[in-house]
Amino acid sequence: MQELRRYGLESRCGSIRLLDLSVDELDANIEKARGLLLSEARKAIEEDEAEAKLLGCAGLSGLDKELEKELGTPVIVGVVAAVKLLEVIHDYGLKTNKVLTYQPPEKKTVIGFPGIFQD
Repeated sequence: MQELRRYGLESRCGSIRLLDLSVDELDANIEKARGLLLSEARKAIEEDEAEAKLLGCAGLSGLDKELEKELGTPVIVGVVAAVKLLEVIHDYGLKTNKVLTYQPPEKKTVIGFPGIFQD
């Protein structure tokens, strides 16, 4: 919750729910994970009035659309959303700011690698 508070989003988060599964257990038994996800998502809807779900594990990315259909609410996989955002940024032609924060490092002389790292 600290990060949500830091970004001013705490009031927008109904709850954070965890599955009692390791990544290895998730990979070994995706049906168990699916059942636990559905159970927790339904509780989030009923108890916390959650309008959308965010799955915090890339290993769950194959379940998002299936869960969304079953729950009737948006289900977002963070890594998929991040990749889509990067695609939009790339397609839009945006680049990293070079004026202040992301200035390139100073040029250095590289010794011992002829023809490499030289302009």
